Amino acid sequence: MSVAWTPAATENRQRFLDAAFERAMEKEDPSIYRAALEADTNITQEALALDGVATWREGPLDGTRLYVCRGAPYLLIYTRDGDDVQIIWVAPTASNWKPSV
Repeated sequence: MSVAWTPAATENRQRFLDAAFERAMEKEDPSIYRAALEADTNITQEALALDGVATWREGPLDGTRLYVCRGAPYLLIYTRDGDDVQIIWVAPTASNWKPSV
């Protein structure tokens, strides 16, 4: 099995890391960025482990599938061709909707 990341999915992940870095600098708290790096590692590991168990959930577009990461609050949208998986989009499953104080 191979797993490939589209440029859009790679950009999504980088945007999340960049935002975490900005928050870490703003709050002077490096643990924010470390947590984002750990979440990104979890996303990568879970993508590598995609198999038949994760393929039952239909995605938003024809031929796409959804996978909710267990180790990070993210959703992977991907396609499958036999044993080959292509991650096409990464999205957060939650957002901080509360205004900051």
